[in-house]
Amino acid sequence: MIAMLSELRFEKVLEAAKIYRLLLSRRFPRDVSLNIVCNRYSLSKVERMVLYRCVHPKHEAEERKRKTVNAEDIKGSRLIIDGFNVAITTSTALKGIPVFEGDDGFIRDVRKSMKIGKPHYSELVPTISLILLEARKLEPAEAIVFYDEQISWSGLLASFTRKIIKRIFPSGDAFTASRSDTAVIEIGGIACTSDVVILNSVSSVFDLSKHVISIYRPESILSVAN
Repeated sequence: MIAMLSELRFEKVLEAAKIYRLLLSRRFPRDVSLNIVCNRYSLSKVERMVLYRCVHPKHEAEERKRKTVNAEDIKGSRLIIDGFNVAITTSTALKGIPVFEGDDGFIRDVRKSMKIGKPHYSELVPTISLILLEARKLEPAEAIVFYDEQISWSGLLASFTRKIIKRIFPSGDAFTASRSDTAVIEIGGIACTSDVVILNSVSSVFDLSKHVISIYRPESILSVAN
C-alpha cells in the first residue's frame, strides 16, 4: 500500500495543476503563478512541491519528451547516471512512498517536503544494486555514475557502485564530482536523471528511475501529467 497519502490531497493537486498550467501557458512568472494557485487551493508544502517539480511550460515538456529515448534504444550506448537523483527517487518509490510523473514524462519525488529524512548509505546500497542490474539488462556498452561529493559518504557509494559496474558491465566506472549535474552534461551519452538542468542541457535522456519503479512498484507512481 502506498504510504503518506494522508499528507496529500491528490485530486486537489490535479485540479490546481490545471490552473497552474494555464497560467504558465499565458507566460505568467512561475513563482507568481505557483503562489496564486497554492493560495487559491490552500495547498500544503507537499502539494506545492508536487506542482513545482511536475508541472512545466508546454514547450519545455515537449522538448524533453523529444529527447527521451526508449529502453530498446539503450543497447550499445553509453549511460551516464546522475547517481543520487536516480537512487533517491527509486528508493523512495520502493519504500511505497508516492513519486510523481510530470508533464515531461519524468518521475520525481517530494521526499524532503514529506519530512521523511535524508536517505542513508544503507538504504541506497540495495537500491543502487537493483538499478544497475536492471540497467545491465538494457545492454548498454558502458555505464558511468556520478555522485555529489558534498555528501560525506558519497565516496563509499561510488566505490560500491564501481565494483558492481566492473563486474557486470562491459565498461564503466563511478565517480564523485563537485557538481554531478555538470559532470553528467559534459561527459556525453544518454543522461539518466530527472534534474531539469541536465534535461535541458543534453541531447538524449532516459528515465532510469521510472524504468525500475515501473517494474517493481508501479503503484507508487502518481501522474500529474497533462
